[in-house]
Amino acid sequence: MRSTCLYTLDQSEPPHSLAERAQREVIEQIAAEGGCVIVGRRADQVLAGRENLLRVFVTAPEDSRAARVAQRDGIEPDRALSKVRKADRERAEYCDSLAEGKWGDAASYDLCLDTRRFGTDGAAALIVAAVRGMEGQGTGKFRL
Repeated sequence: MRSTCLYTLDQSEPPHSLAERAQREVIEQIAAEGGCVIVGRRADQVLAGRENLLRVFVTAPEDSRAARVAQRDGIEPDRALSKVRKADRERAEYCDSLAEGKWGDAASYDLCLDTRRFGTDGAAALIVAAVRGMEGQGTGKFRL
């Protein structure tokens, strides 16, 4: 059966702008439904000003991340390091082109954690503690 629908691209706005707008709308909709964790996509900027927002940047030194990628993907350390550097470059370019502030700049976040120092479980525990602390200060209502 053939579709009778015709889809057209709005030529008044570049495709990347349409995608960014759609992404922003989805982030706002998910956040409005409550209790969520949004990783990346500059949700910290999209949701800026909300009372119940905790902006977290989780990182580790490049060599630590490369070792994790090598183990996860079963690849050589040099190739893993290249993947990490490429991902960092692409994230920085994407984020810096869309938003105020710079990707990875501590001033853009409420909490920055190094998983080499705390481990992933320790980082998760610190995030939960931060949420509970915000609730105790009356600076937001969260569902854990």
